[in-house]
Amino acid sequence: MDEWYLSRWATGSSNSRWPDLVSCFREVYNSERPIGEIYAPTLTILALFDSLEFKSTFFFTGLIASYYPDLVKLIAAQGHEIACHNYYHLDYEYEPRDRFYQDLITSKKLLEDLSGKEVIGYRSPNSSYPQSLVEDLERAGFKYDSSITPTRRLFGKFGPYTQAPHRPYRPSYQNIGLKGNAMLWEFPWTVFPILKLPAGSGNMHRIGGDLYNTIATYFALKYDRITSYYFHPFELQHSEFMGRFINLNLKTRIFHLRIGMPYYKSLQRFLHHHRNLLTSGAELLAICTSGRSP
Repeated sequence: MDEWYLSRWATGSSNSRWPDLVSCFREVYNSERPIGEIYAPTLTILALFDSLEFKSTFFFTGLIASYYPDLVKLIAAQGHEIACHNYYHLDYEYEPRDRFYQDLITSKKLLEDLSGKEVIGYRSPNSSYPQSLVEDLERAGFKYDSSITPTRRLFGKFGPYTQAPHRPYRPSYQNIGLKGNAMLWEFPWTVFPILKLPAGSGNMHRIGGDLYNTIATYFALKYDRITSYYFHPFELQHSEFMGRFINLNLKTRIFHLRIGMPYYKSLQRFLHHHRNLLTSGAELLAICTSGRSP
């Protein structure tokens, strides 16, 4: 769970529009804090999941949880799993190990305090992770991770783990893209076949279109018998504030294709079509640890 201002183009990289969040909030919201744009799309998501009788996994950054503690409590109270997206939406592969670990445990504790439940799942912001990820996640008490995309690099994100397994596996401590003897389970993201491009996300669904997403999902279910899918609340509702700044360059415009109702309709069709196959990270972990095949 994060908002548009945490995207790389906005504040999440060295080439971002604003040098920090405070500068962004002051210019965009005339405030020191965000103004709650996340509420409306999140309520839409919860209503959609209710219509599917589906309990999902919400990966919160600690920062967003600190802005909206009531939202964490609401989602947890409705029976959805709360998982960790670290504290800040950073490329942690470039941060010192102690910074990564401190942010990790701070976020985990905050989410557990708010949800009243143990947080066992993790997802790396921007699919960016330090080499120590597996060891540090285990040390912090996590039981599964869903950060690996078995693809080539794209837009400075994802991969390069083209040889990584496509099905859930226990990774190596030295290389998260290889099978090993870690206690942690890794749940890889979906891959578009042959081209080895990332799929199974709101970003790639919007950019590639319904056909792209359908093909990737079909092959994942046919050959791997499992697939994953994630998206962000801001993808479901076009922000009038974000709209003032997204037309900065071609890359930024591409990443914001079909935001709002066009994407919501695609997402709704996709989830309803697969409604009998939907599961959360915690439920998938239970299947894997029981020895049953996903």
